[in-house]
Amino acid sequence: MSIIEERKGEEVQPTSVEWTALSDLSNPPKFTYECRIYLLREDDGRYSAWLADLPGIASHGSTLNRAVENIKEAFIGALSVYQTRGSEVPWLARPEEKPTDALERWILVDA
Repeated sequence: MSIIEERKGEEVQPTSVEWTALSDLSNPPKFTYECRIYLLREDDGRYSAWLADLPGIASHGSTLNRAVENIKEAFIGALSVYQTRGSEVPWLARPEEKPTDALERWILVDA
């Protein structure tokens, strides 16, 4: 079925932007996620990064900025898996407790 609706025998384009966007599953809509991350400088000078309220999403980088970019990529990859499986994203109701020596940052991720 096309994205054309029939009303009283006439064909008209749907007016709902959401309906149109959702009808094109080959190009799913993008969202901006606000993510709380923790960053920890390791003994070797690299940074570990992980999402505070989504278990299992972690990465690292040689610099603070690289660690942030890598955690964004890890999050986007995980979202893709959840979407492919049709699964809900298992956000924690409460974020993981921040380690004393970790930095806390909020990042925006378009996915």
